[in-house]
Amino acid sequence: MENDKIFMMIRESILVFSPLKETNIKIDSNLSGDLALDSTDRLELVLDLEQKLDIRFQLRIMAGVKRLRTLCC
Repeated sequence: MENDKIFMMIRESILVFSPLKETNIKIDSNLSGDLALDSTDRLELVLDLEQKLDIRFQLRIMAGVKRLRTLCC
């Protein structure tokens, strides 16, 4: 899947549980800094992406993800 499509999917997922506006979510956004996603938000994001993409993330690797770009590539 192309990085742009994955980014759009991630952005849509974040918008479901976050009060952020679509224009605030950039590919280089920091998950906890720019987007203010706490650990519960990050877990919701991971679970949603796993379901949509039919994949499984290793949680220890996800704990180190700081930017959306990392999830897209």
